[in-house]
Amino acid sequence: MRFSMKRYYLSPFLIYFNSNDSIILFNQINHAIIEVNKDLWNKLLDYINDPSVRLADQELIKLIDDLKKLNILFDYDINKYKHNIIEFRFNTLTNYNGMSIWFAISGKCNFACPYCYQTYRKDGEIINDKRVDKFINFVKKYVDQNNIRKIQLVYYGGEPLLAFNEIIKIHNELVNIKLNKNISLEEIIITNGSLLTEDKLEKLVELSDLSPIGIQITIDGMKEVMDKRRPLASGGSSFNLVYNNFIKLVEKYPFDIALRSNVNYDNIESVRKLLLKIKEDLGDLVDKVVFFPHWIYETQEVYMKNEYYLPEVSQAEAMELIKLELFAQELGFKITPAYSHGPCTYVAKHGYAIDEFLRVYKCPGYLYTPKYFGIITDDGSTKITNPQYLIEAFGEIKKCYLNCPVGALCYGGCRAMKHCPKDEILTYVNTDLGKKVLLTHFIKKYGDEDGRNKKANNI
Repeated sequence: MRFSMKRYYLSPFLIYFNSNDSIILFNQINHAIIEVNKDLWNKLLDYINDPSVRLADQELIKLIDDLKKLNILFDYDINKYKHNIIEFRFNTLTNYNGMSIWFAISGKCNFACPYCYQTYRKDGEIINDKRVDKFINFVKKYVDQNNIRKIQLVYYGGEPLLAFNEIIKIHNELVNIKLNKNISLEEIIITNGSLLTEDKLEKLVELSDLSPIGIQITIDGMKEVMDKRRPLASGGSSFNLVYNNFIKLVEKYPFDIALRSNVNYDNIESVRKLLLKIKEDLGDLVDKVVFFPHWIYETQEVYMKNEYYLPEVSQAEAMELIKLELFAQELGFKITPAYSHGPCTYVAKHGYAIDEFLRVYKCPGYLYTPKYFGIITDDGSTKITNPQYLIEAFGEIKKCYLNCPVGALCYGGCRAMKHCPKDEILTYVNTDLGKKVLLTHFIKKYGDEDGRNKKANNI
């Protein structure tokens, strides 16, 4: 039996889920998740509201201890330190010794998507071997000079598989750095999927032996829709080519595959039909597919002219995405719900975007615009050419996240393109359908073997 007058306070960063006879708590800060019987939960609330009550229930005592370990319950008024915690997390996430690069390795593209947001990408090139060597020197030098412990590299474009041999060369060099420096390495190729031949697939499987390479493919719906929205640059049909390559990839690649669908009201139903077709063709293998729909962006030109933060998507649009994600979950797909948006590359200390000309930007949204701050030289150094575009990224940061109800998930949204994702995130955390999507995702990603309890590290 324990006698106590100690006050307890629940974390202000919790998302609550009702599940039959239990309450499920998710901590936005450390991603701890735990399921609590409703009767026991009500006892806890009674005790929090009146700590003079004798604490004799052993089950309640254990729950209090468990919640304290998960940073869900505190024996001091945590609300006084809410801003401090968010600031600490923001600074930790933006200053950690990991290097994040979006590398547009090919400015050329074999597709002609009418909604492409890269309005500044005109006559791009495929990176040449000399520039590949410069890029490798840049990474080596940067890792050494900044004590980098993790490299995250996204091969981007244009269409990156137009530079497949160059990807192989870079990957092999990065693996050497990983092994020699004992650091982490994450790579992903964002491709339209049309060039993913059997030979390339076999090579990617081979390359992933020492360090996995993630792959993302975009399919916007069934044939009629896909051929209109994502046609080949030659004007030909893309659907059969991309879809067949995608199915082979899921069947043969030893890792999960990301499937993106760019959606608006015109193609949502076609994407549903696409998911049904994939389920029919892959069966239980859809569990290897991580599906994430994304509402179509405005173009770079629109964002570059915008001086104010705009909603990334409206609540109505977010609800359509949620319905699509829920549909995918019920078919057995994994999903990546857009409940978390930051901090972004722009404010990360070691975050950059680089094009095939080796111009260096602070945001991948700036690729091919005049807003590059430097260029990589022969020895791997960065020659600063437009310092104002580097300075502005490290100037006074808009701290709207401190007083935002979703600040611990957003951290200010996209600073460069001025996206505000608050409406989208609130649609997830404040609606029944949004919470249903999140709960399934949280349990699968953060739960233990039983699904609903994870002991997370303290912040």
